[in-house]
Amino acid sequence: YGILDAYLKGTGGDIFLVPALGGNPVKLVSNGFDPAWSPDGKTIVFRSVRSGDWELWTIRADGGEPKQLTNDIGFEYQPSWSPDGKSIVCVIAHLSSPADLYVISSSGGHPQRLTYDKTLFLKPGWSPDGKSILFSSRRSGSMNIWQIPFFSGAQDVATPKRVTVGEGADVNLSVSSIKHTISYATVKSSPDIWELTVSTGMLRQVSTETGLEDQPIAFPDGKVLLVQSDRGGNTSLWTMDLNGTFLSQVVEEGTGGASLSPDGKEIAYLQGNDVAIRAIGDVSLLKVIPGTGSFPCWSPDAKTIAVSRGDSSSVNIWTHSIESGAEKQITSFKDAALFPDWSPDGERIIFSLNKGNSRHLWMVPSSGGTPIEITSGGSEYSHPKWSPTEKNVILCLKDHRDICLVNASTGKVRELQAFTESGVNLIDYPSWSPDGKKIYFSLYRKTGDIYVLENY
Repeated sequence: YGILDAYLKGTGGDIFLVPALGGNPVKLVSNGFDPAWSPDGKTIVFRSVRSGDWELWTIRADGGEPKQLTNDIGFEYQPSWSPDGKSIVCVIAHLSSPADLYVISSSGGHPQRLTYDKTLFLKPGWSPDGKSILFSSRRSGSMNIWQIPFFSGAQDVATPKRVTVGEGADVNLSVSSIKHTISYATVKSSPDIWELTVSTGMLRQVSTETGLEDQPIAFPDGKVLLVQSDRGGNTSLWTMDLNGTFLSQVVEEGTGGASLSPDGKEIAYLQGNDVAIRAIGDVSLLKVIPGTGSFPCWSPDAKTIAVSRGDSSSVNIWTHSIESGAEKQITSFKDAALFPDWSPDGERIIFSLNKGNSRHLWMVPSSGGTPIEITSGGSEYSHPKWSPTEKNVILCLKDHRDICLVNASTGKVRELQAFTESGVNLIDYPSWSPDGKKIYFSLYRKTGDIYVLENY
């Protein structure tokens, strides 16, 4: 779920109870996250993947069997119980759109939708009187705290009011029982571009600006990178040299997910829900591939684009002929097939498959056929990129913390670099240099401060 990886953990979690003044922790339930108390202290709501998908569950605080509260195609997270105990607010994300705010009866049933923002929401909480809900959101561009009135069963959508301002990110909201008082953290977690030399393991930071520099792709000459940056105010695509100096803005409206043609003369990128293609340095579009798509990737002969395309229930790999416009669905999962990348010989496509609580690498013939799972186990593998020089070697991320190489034939994983130090939130979007000697990626470092706000 994209940027959610920076804020949410997804595997290996359990829920414990511990006395507030210290003492021995007692395990309440396995496979649980985001626990929240009911107002009477007798029940806990939490998210879990125990049913196969992320859903909300409840369990008595004195133990017992958990009960499933939600069962739909969304990903529910960070629930919070209303002061009267009748409702639970949570965030629900879908494959085709990041998230919105919903309220569910504590006894179950159809959720009431509060927003139609389709953006990143985090950690909602109730006002002491239960008449409004506060939450962190990117609805204005930066991550700030907002407040929205709540009327049970209302059909009309209310307009949220902004509570905090600034560049954010204002997260981890906690609403006090004292009227009009909240606490929150202001977190900085913008990525920079880094370089890893494969043979020596040497790391070098390329970009050092305070804003966002992300999704690096090397041009064929190996001297310039295409990156996503917000240095112009909005997120767009820029070129950068290997010393971190910005050269020029390539696309103003590009939101990322870019791919360079093999000769580096054309670019495919996301434009809303479409994939746009243009020549580097040319303001006119060469082609637009309509429909919900993401992460375009050129074939080695530059004749075809592979994309991830789908809706809230499934995302699959499709190919699109640039000349004729003919399209073909390559996979048929009821899950999310993402980040396609062509093998150098053009015969295979590697991709990540989000399946329940797992994310692993799969491979399929580029003409279609039976997909093969390449990685397995408890770790998640994502963002695969074929080596430009070795036939069966794939670059990927493990748990968004380690840079690995995977053998496409055997599935054997070789770890190149693990990031274990404190402050590294995640690593993302790895790519090769044209000669296969270096790897470029983005690294998020997280710092923050805690604030109390009164009379909001």
